[in-house]
Order: sequence, then C-alpha cells, then structure tokens
Amino acid sequence: MKASETAIVVVDVWNKGECPVVFQRLEAMLPTMQDCLSEARGKGVTIIHGPTGAMKPYEGTPARDVMMTVPKLLALGKTWGGKLTVDWQPPWASTGGCECNAERKCAVDKRANRSITLAQHPVLGITDDDFIVDGDSPDELFSVCRHRRIANLYYVGQALNMCIVGRAYGMEVMKRLGFRVNYSRDLTIVVSGNGFNPDTGKPDLSLNPYTAMSTVRVFMDKYVAKGIESKDFLEGLG
Repeated sequence: MKASETAIVVVDVWNKGECPVVFQRLEAMLPTMQDCLSEARGKGVTIIHGPTGAMKPYEGTPARDVMMTVPKLLALGKTWGGKLTVDWQPPWASTGGCECNAERKCAVDKRANRSITLAQHPVLGITDDDFIVDGDSPDELFSVCRHRRIANLYYVGQALNMCIVGRAYGMEVMKRLGFRVNYSRDLTIVVSGNGFNPDTGKPDLSLNPYTAMSTVRVFMDKYVAKGIESKDFLEGLG
C-alpha cells in the first residue's frame, strides 16, 4: 500500500488502566509500537492518535490544533449520536475487564488511578506532523483522512475486541465508510478474563489473555478485516 495514502490509528493507549494486568500487557508492547510509529512516519505514513476522553491535555498543542483546522466533514451524513449498532460483536466486547484472577478481584489501586490525569501514554511520542482526534466521533478521523487523501487505516492499541472495532472511529465504522482497514496482530491487545469467562459468568481455566487473543483474531479476520504483523505492514509500504 502507498505510504502517502495510509494512516496508523493509535486507539486508547492511555497512561493508566482499570486493570493492572491489562495495563502491564499494554505497556510491554509500547517500545515496539513507538518504533513502528517512528519508522512509518519516516516513510510518509500519517500518524493519528486517538486517546478517547483525553482531549483536554492536548488543547493548544500542534497535533490537536492542526486537527481543528481541518475542514469538518460529517462522516455519516449527520452528527454522531450514538454507539455502533451491528448484529454481532466480538467475544467479551461488553463483558471483559479484569484479568487479575479467576475470582475477578482486580488489584488496581483506584485512588492512585484517580490522581493521574488521563492522557496518552508518554512512551508514544506525538510530533507536530501528527494528528490528535476525538475517539468519540467518526467525523474527525473521517475529515483528516479525506483531507490527506488517506484510503488505508492500520489500527494499533487497545482493545481489539472493544474500542478498536467498535468505537465511533473504529474499524467497523471506517470500513462502512469505504476505507480499507486492518489491525496489527502484534501491537493490539484483547481484554477478556483470566480463568473466568465473563461472557458466560463461569470459571474457565482454559481462558487467559493469550487464548482470548487467538479467539478474537479468528473472529476479526472472518467478520471485519485481516490482521497484519507490524513488520509486514512496514515492509509493504510503497
């Protein structure tokens, strides 16, 4: 795919998380994600950051200001007024959360968490040539893509079975709007359970973050779009 017609969409890579196990898995991939963004940026790929719910820290920054200067187009013909409605949803899309243990007793320090201002994780650099979009609206991502003549969207971040596929700027909406979408197999995570299946509400010792990732990948590849390893994505840029 042409680098000039491609964007990486960084979904909800926040600086804190509701479950420490999920957050640790996210942080473990961030150095590789940063390397991917840097190499892609150097090849001419547009980098679009979407830390949903965290626009305030970026008010007045170049990446947010340039987004606000882009002519706004209404992606769906009207202002976005609700959540994506489809006949299916990925496993654990609305039930996953804690992965600490089978008893679902999350070890997060909620008081310490509340003291941290929500923003994108600092490991990921945001340059003046990047864009910051609001993940709660498809209009901003749509407008940037039309403005930059972008046709291909490559999604990284969290969670593949939740925000990446189902948010207003997620894969399903953008696919319906005519974009070619793919997700990163190695730079996304799934949120499910750990020894407990939140979809059934029962213990399941076979379920862990790794088996869940395999299950969700099969679903995504069948119903939404194929996953691509970041190495192959970078090598395929023309």
